Amino acid sequence: MATPLQIGGMVNLEERSGSFLPELPYTNRGVIRQKEALSALIDWCQITIKEVPLEAVIEDVLRIPLELMTVTGYEKGIAGHEVVAIFDNIKVLKPTGNAQYQGFQILMSGKGCRNYENFLQLNEETWFDFLNRVCQYHINV
Repeated sequence: MATPLQIGGMVNLEERSGSFLPELPYTNRGVIRQKEALSALIDWCQITIKEVPLEAVIEDVLRIPLELMTVTGYEKGIAGHEVVAIFDNIKVLKPTGNAQYQGFQILMSGKGCRNYENFLQLNEETWFDFLNRVCQYHINV
């Protein structure tokens, strides 16, 4: 039979089968409501854009000035892709080998997403604006 215990005069515990388990409340009335609004951060963004030239991906889709992007000599990327343009952790990749499409892949890691938010702010845009713009193209998200 379980017997209630008091530890330090604060926590009610019951001894069950030789272990101590906290007594669970029936309701969750002790919740403190936050005064701040919730916010969400995009921590990874990977979008494939088909049938669009590299310059258009950089300047029209990403809206990053072309002179800020380093156009590479085709560095090794991920999953059969080569990095063709990069700005910090914002990368544009091109498929290699027997690719099923002609186009480019935009890849932003967590740091890339934080950096891209600076461009969004400079352009007076949000992630919603960017994603709406991207959806105007032939894409895979």
